[in-house]
Amino acid sequence: QDPSDYSTQRLCADLAALLDLLSVQRAVVIGHDWGAFTAARFALWHPERLLSLILLSVPYTPPSRTYMSIEDVVQRVPNLAYQAYFANPASTAPIENDLHNFLSIVFRTQEDQEKPAASRGFLLKWFRDTANTQEEPSVLNDKEFQIYLDVLSKGGMNGPLNYYRTSKHRHEEEE
Repeated sequence: QDPSDYSTQRLCADLAALLDLLSVQRAVVIGHDWGAFTAARFALWHPERLLSLILLSVPYTPPSRTYMSIEDVVQRVPNLAYQAYFANPASTAPIENDLHNFLSIVFRTQEDQEKPAASRGFLLKWFRDTANTQEEPSVLNDKEFQIYLDVLSKGGMNGPLNYYRTSKHRHEEEE
């Protein structure tokens, strides 16, 4: 799985192809978090396909003339350190090997958010610390959690993590 397969241009092409498959000429496109970035680029590259655009959590970011590596982004915005961890291909194996605990971090309750999972080094430390086997309170019920665990165990985490490995590809698409 080549990370460039997960670039924003590819994701937007996939969305356009899905609309074609469903015979939908124009749609309301909604994006949340990094999906907001993808939805915004869909609007730039396929404006004829939109009825409207809704971006949640992340505002519109115009194409940048200069490339900024994920490490440079983390220097400016330290709470995005998890993205630098995910961008490293070496993150895939520890996450896959301890997927249950990883999903426990991702889907933990608001009350359990005092653990700074987004801070630099937290995830790396988490996976190195074999004592982290306790159940985290989850926003998902047991059945929902098991669905995520089953699907991601079967398909692996390389694909989902590849989005974080595309920052250079995304910049080059917009030049």
